[in-house]
Amino acid sequence: MTLATTRNRWSIVLSGGDGRRMSPFIQRWLGCPRPKQYCAFAGWRTMLEHTLDRAVAAAAPERVVTVINRDHRRFLRSPRDMRLPGKVVAQPCRRDTGPGVFLPLARVMAQ
Repeated sequence: MTLATTRNRWSIVLSGGDGRRMSPFIQRWLGCPRPKQYCAFAGWRTMLEHTLDRAVAAAAPERVVTVINRDHRRFLRSPRDMRLPGKVVAQPCRRDTGPGVFLPLARVMAQ
């Protein structure tokens, strides 16, 4: 992709889920609960970081909006400080995918 084709594009990354289906495995593996997007299954980078790489490849870093749950902020700091490109929108509570898409889309439209 060229700058001309990505200049007006935005990336929205949905990272607000709790990963309930994977939670028993992660609990046994790490010894504590952690949403799967904040786990490094291969190497030291998390699933979220790999996803953000793809988001930045599709749109400029300042045009990436990542949706997290308010109570997930602690996972951005542990085990190391993750730097997320663009904007981070923290959902006040879990409302599944529809509102999870609407919230960052409203942010994009406001820009």
